[in-house]
Amino acid sequence: KSVHNTRYGAALADAKEFWCPSLYSQAFRDDGSQLVRDYIAHLKQTPLWKAVVGFTITGGDDGQFSSYRRSGPDHEPDYSPAARRDFGRLLRERYGDDAALRAAWHDPEVTFDTVSLPSPEERRAAGQTFRDPATDTRIADYARFLSEGTCDTVRAFAGAAKDAAGKPVFTTTYWGAHVMGTSLNHFGSRRLMSTPEIDIIHAPAGYGPWRRLGQSGCNHTTPGSLRLHNKICLQELDLRTFTHGYRDEAWRMFIAWAENLDEFVAINRREMGLMMACGMGCWYYDMSGGWFHDEGIMQDIAGIHAGYRAGLANVTDWHPDMAVFADEESSHWLAEGMRQVIFSSLNTQRAALNTSGVPYDRYITDDLTHPDMGDYKIYVFLNAYRLTDAHVAAIDGLKRDGKTLVFMYAPGYVADDGLSIERTSRLVGMRLACSQVATAMAGEAMPVEHPLGDGLLPVQGSSHAAKFWVDDTEAVVLGRYIDGGEASLAARDFGAWRSVYVAIPGSLGPDLLHNIARWSDAYVASVPGDSIYTNGHLLCVHGVMGGRKQIALPHRATVMNELTGEVMAREATSITVDVPLQRTLWLRLDWN
Repeated sequence: KSVHNTRYGAALADAKEFWCPSLYSQAFRDDGSQLVRDYIAHLKQTPLWKAVVGFTITGGDDGQFSSYRRSGPDHEPDYSPAARRDFGRLLRERYGDDAALRAAWHDPEVTFDTVSLPSPEERRAAGQTFRDPATDTRIADYARFLSEGTCDTVRAFAGAAKDAAGKPVFTTTYWGAHVMGTSLNHFGSRRLMSTPEIDIIHAPAGYGPWRRLGQSGCNHTTPGSLRLHNKICLQELDLRTFTHGYRDEAWRMFIAWAENLDEFVAINRREMGLMMACGMGCWYYDMSGGWFHDEGIMQDIAGIHAGYRAGLANVTDWHPDMAVFADEESSHWLAEGMRQVIFSSLNTQRAALNTSGVPYDRYITDDLTHPDMGDYKIYVFLNAYRLTDAHVAAIDGLKRDGKTLVFMYAPGYVADDGLSIERTSRLVGMRLACSQVATAMAGEAMPVEHPLGDGLLPVQGSSHAAKFWVDDTEAVVLGRYIDGGEASLAARDFGAWRSVYVAIPGSLGPDLLHNIARWSDAYVASVPGDSIYTNGHLLCVHGVMGGRKQIALPHRATVMNELTGEVMAREATSITVDVPLQRTLWLRLDWN
């Protein structure tokens, strides 16, 4: 399976390969939009039209507008003439005139009509972690184009549907894999959120370890930002069940096949509880027919629907004390050969967040300056490498009222005029140092008398990239690199605010997150171990470790087991419960 890639213009290798339409082709947008209009015109002539309330826009690889990438890494981007023209269009939108483009690219000859697409070697940049604005802006602009150009194609098709409908309809599309950190062209959700063409964004529940029994569960999007922009997020539950078999044990482990009804209920309630805690929803996707054709399965789905009708997904009365930020722009400033840094920071980090015992909201960094952004006690910046001066000013504005700011790896390191460790040091509030030589990194906790050092796991993360460390005698060192001994984990208390710096991407463990919340006087539901989600009305617990647990409630409430109807406590601020391993508890919190 192929597309307009590095082999553009060559013959197809065999009968299995074919050219797919460029996601950046204006002809594809125009033809596809006309097809949408013709389809709706046909629907209007049928009795079905009166029941049509919306449209789902799909396309690209796997129907999710991902890059066509079935034939290896060189095939991910699009090297067609259509893509080059669209790259020029978005550059014109960004820079306005050739003079601004030349200044940004440090190229006195380039114009919007003569721009070229970076080669695979330029994109991968072997041994290089960050793209430098002084030399690599062209490559970063191309990386951004891959997402924003795809977004504009989706907008074109969705806009055509709304225009042709002639009545209010909603539109949905697959998006949001920026938090998963894997899709090269899905870092444009901020563009999608700011437009009226798309109302609902959806993404499948994470495959692999996250959706299995006894694991943390996950959602690929940033529901907090979607709420700010009046969009809805739907988790796609394509759950394989006991109604059908599975290929083999490895496939079962990856896809999380439910062997019986109890296993289905545990997985289903965990994923739905996660989304209800965010004020969002799910849809069920039966790909081959029959996955949900069971009375017990449908009864459980009906019970969840009743929970929505009872207000258990209401997020307007309470919010957590911790906000977590993923940055889309920063992804464009990492060489593709180092994309595991993004994967570690955004993807693998979720398990620790979900099992820390500390509920949290998720946003993209751009929404730091949104007028309706809530106030939190803890702000966690997972991958904020490329920050504008406005972003830095917004973060500096949070350094007050005893707030705790948690920075991972290289916040603010990519500045307008180049790479700056001084800028990162100022932002973090500690003197930092770095080496651009990519190296294997592994950290270990240090014995220290400090609330953040209490009970830390011995190993504190690992990665491979440019190396950053703390070189500040005023900082409390909580962890060091195993090779080299430099400080890889540190904190400082400035009185007005607190700073925690985590040097290794993806190494913010559940134990450390829990300690940070305690240190910051933030709401903590329970000890690390189990997945816990709450919005103040529903408290969902999935038994990753299980056992007898004391759970602090976000407020005084009467607690009822939603699955059994048992009233477990009245007017309580905490409860002690037996959390069954690999099973899910739904606790309704009634408070007036």
